[in-house]
This record gives sequence, C-alpha cells and structure tokens, in this order.
Amino acid sequence: MNYGEILDIFAKTLKRNMTPPAMYKAWVEQSIQSAQRLIIVPAAEGLLHIDVGPAFGALDIPNDYLRLISLQVDGKEVRRSDVTTVKSLSQTVGVPRYFVREGAQFLIGPKPSENSVITINYGRNFSNLVDPSDSNWLTDIGSDIIIAGAMVNACRYYLDQRLNLFQDQFVKGIADLNNQAAYDELSNAQLGSAYSFAFDEHD
Repeated sequence: MNYGEILDIFAKTLKRNMTPPAMYKAWVEQSIQSAQRLIIVPAAEGLLHIDVGPAFGALDIPNDYLRLISLQVDGKEVRRSDVTTVKSLSQTVGVPRYFVREGAQFLIGPKPSENSVITINYGRNFSNLVDPSDSNWLTDIGSDIIIAGAMVNACRYYLDQRLNLFQDQFVKGIADLNNQAAYDELSNAQLGSAYSFAFDEHD
C-alpha cells in the first residue's frame, strides 16, 4: 500500500470531512515516527560497510539514520566515549577503541588504518513519505499499524471515543510484528502484519 492509499483509508476511517489534508498527513507522519521507535525488526535496520581510504577523517552518518545499533572496525566492536577522549585518540592511526558522534559524523579513535572496513548497523528513519505513490517496507506490510497510530492521534485531537480501540490495535500490531521477526530472523522469512485492521467499528 502506498502513502496516498493510506491517507485515503485513514480519512474514510476517521469520518471527519472537515479535517484539513495537512492534519491527515501530520497524524500519519506522527504514527510512523512512533512506530519506528518501537519496531525492532531486520527490515527497520540499515547495514553499511565502508572501506577506509588514505584520506579518512571521520565517518559520515547515513541520511536515513535514526539510532545506532553497533559500530565495528574489522569485525571488532568500538565503544562510545566522550568527545575529548576520541578527538585526542583520532589524531593517530591504531586499533580503534572508541567513537563519538559529532554533528553529522562519527569520530573514531584511534583512527583506523587504510584498508580497514567499518561496519555500521543502525535503525533507519522510514518516515519520509511525500508523494502519494511513495512507499516503504512498513507501508507495504504494516499499513494497518500506520493507520491505527494515525487514528490514535486524531482521536486524541477530536476526543473521539474510539481512542482506546485504535490504541490497542496499534500496540498489538507493533507487538505482532516484533514477535514475528523474532521467529523469522534466522530464516529470512518475509514479514507481514499478523492481524486484520477493522475500518467499520464506528459510524
């Protein structure tokens, strides 16, 4: 399901014809942002391998970065530390031990040697939906979660009595997705939402 289809079903479920389109979009975006803080499945993660060149200074943070899961150099995990310590160590080349985020980069100290491989595993931001045809893995397999979360936001705004219903559906959808991922992670099975979303609970 794409972004436009989600907005359409959300509007039909809410049944508030005077709601401005911008509010529909804001509630959907808030729903996705809430979901991505709670979802812990492989599809929500990014994995990058960066070859260290002779001019390496720092590691640029990916554009879709949300949170760090792990940072490794040549297969060995590097621990987070403070800016002063890492900046001092990063002036020399050696076996990397620490890292710190500074702006849009990760500094690593000591600096990894040329031809080392940096591996960053991170949670991805997947809320960047703009055009009606836009989609991502969550819109494809968890559109019901997005709609339920958007309905929670709308029900709070309108003091709608369906708030608890959609809150429960949002929480259950997240739990089902995470539980399914826990079972399927080793087999690389395709994830899908584990329940059906009801659109006709209230007139």
